[in-house]
Amino acid sequence: MGVVKSSRTIRITRLASKFIAVWFTAAGLVHLVENSGDFFCNYCNAQELDIFNAVYYMIVTMTTTQGWSWRDLYHRGAGMEMYLEEMSPSFYGKTYTESALICFKLRVMLLAVDMRQTDEHGHMRSIVDVVPCDECVIVRGCRAFVVGISSEDASRFACFAFLKKQRSIIDVVL
Repeated sequence: MGVVKSSRTIRITRLASKFIAVWFTAAGLVHLVENSGDFFCNYCNAQELDIFNAVYYMIVTMTTTQGWSWRDLYHRGAGMEMYLEEMSPSFYGKTYTESALICFKLRVMLLAVDMRQTDEHGHMRSIVDVVPCDECVIVRGCRAFVVGISSEDASRFACFAFLKKQRSIIDVVL
């Protein structure tokens, strides 16, 4: 009974805190509209907005935007950056697919691999393979285009050989 009572209390507390947050935000919105005026009407206060209408508008917009979970994923992905990192020796000999799975566990996305290849004339050239075939094997000197949220993610990818030596860290990652 104590768990049910405390969970009910938690729900009521959450509801009250949301209501207070919406109320204060609506009060701030009303204050902003009253003091700044409407920029469509030469900054005179042409619209009357009371706090109850502001609360209503906020609740309506909160319920419609919370239903779109893809927006959160999009905004999280829009903040990501691409990094070019030297591939760790731990990736040597692995296929692109195996490397991509390891990168996924390291919370970065392996987008492309920059490989150095020798052509038929003996000239060394750099080739960027975006999602290469499954038989593509990572060799020494490959660089990777990885997508992550911060430079810490890219450094985690670059330091994978060091992390692999630390047993406690690698068990969490893999």
